[in-house]
Amino acid sequence: MEEYQSPCPRHPLIKSKTSFGEGHQRSTSSVIIPLNAHIITLIMDDSIQQIRNHIMRQIQRVLFEFLRDIGPDTMRVLGDIPNSILDPKDYLGSIRPFASKDQDCPHESHASHETRFIAVNIYRGKHFYFVVDLNNTDYNYQTAHECKTLIPVHILCLSKREPTICRKPELVGPIAESLRIMHNGHGQDPLPLFDNYCDENSQYGNPRSLQHDAR
Repeated sequence: MEEYQSPCPRHPLIKSKTSFGEGHQRSTSSVIIPLNAHIITLIMDDSIQQIRNHIMRQIQRVLFEFLRDIGPDTMRVLGDIPNSILDPKDYLGSIRPFASKDQDCPHESHASHETRFIAVNIYRGKHFYFVVDLNNTDYNYQTAHECKTLIPVHILCLSKREPTICRKPELVGPIAESLRIMHNGHGQDPLPLFDNYCDENSQYGNPRSLQHDAR
């Protein structure tokens, strides 16, 4: 039997997960202490939650300072967060608080800001990415699979140390194209559009292009 090939292949937001420079991993010595598995789980969960809380606080600080200077400009924020603080049983659920904070901060800075949580990509390795549009008043969900509008991209690197945000002109075209393909591939799925590249068997089931051809 021939292997099924999707008529609408997926298109990752970031093709190279090292595009933004992953720091060299530091080697650390460890001492093995026999602990009950339940205790280890509780310690790990508490540690991860502390990191998540730290990053959430940093989002508010970094974005508030950034938005204070730029005003109501249209932009696309690409959030970059370490996979280690995600729940593998509920990726999207554990991502939402970060994206929500990314949406709340602009409203606190300027009440008229319009935000939209567009998409999420999960990859094997160290990072996941989400996209939030800011003041993209021309966005139209029904025609987004045809949209080639180029919007300035800023990457928000939410590291465990010091988060940063900076403009990435080289990502404007590739991310616009990825989002166009995601809107087509996901058909009428609600936002945010979610692609899990850890699942090699995942395919777009009912892309808009096929729906249009069937009419």
